[in-house]
Parts: sequence; structure tokens; C-alpha cells
Amino acid sequence: MAVYFFPDTFLRIVTITFTALILAEILNVYTELHKVQWATVVALVGTGVVYFLSIIFFKSYIDVDAINGDFIKSIIIMVAVSWLPLHIMKLVLKRYDPTDFEKITRRV
Repeated sequence: MAVYFFPDTFLRIVTITFTALILAEILNVYTELHKVQWATVVALVGTGVVYFLSIIFFKSYIDVDAINGDFIKSIIIMVAVSWLPLHIMKLVLKRYDPTDFEKITRRV
């Protein structure tokens, strides 16, 4: 998919896939959480800091000039295509086949 959105250079493909991977993994973590705690927020902020530091320090591996409006639009599309179907499936399963704990807490 990254090759389709960024056919220009290998460096742009690395940039888009690295960014999409980071965002998709953050969304996967929050999909699995039942309750957000302070440690989770600290980990999210730490992930963002490491991502931006990697952009600064690894300029030979990441194409900083490629980061623009089209880049962000493509990132959103790629992350939505990779993360949204699994998230929707999880919501549907939770709705129609809840765990025993969820069944009990609904009755209370």
C-alpha cells in the first residue's frame, strides 16, 4: 500500500511505513485497554518523543521533506485500512458475544 501512495522513492516509503506503524501500534494498544491510566499516557508521550527524536536524528533514513498535507492524508488512510477493520470486529464481538464479566456488569 505504501508503494501505491508513495511511488517516488524508497526513503518516502520508509517514512510513511514507519509513521503508520507507530500510529497503528498506539491504536492497537488503546483498543485493548479497558481503562487508561497515567502510566499509559506517559508511555504514549514517550512514544511520541522517541518518534520525533528519530525524525531529527535519522534524517538519512527518514524523508523530512515528504511530511506535508498529502503525507498526513496518506498516513490516515493507511492506518485506517490496517487498524479500523480489526477494531470494528472487536466491537461487534464485544456487542454480540460479551465475556461473562461484561454480562454480569450489564445486569448490575
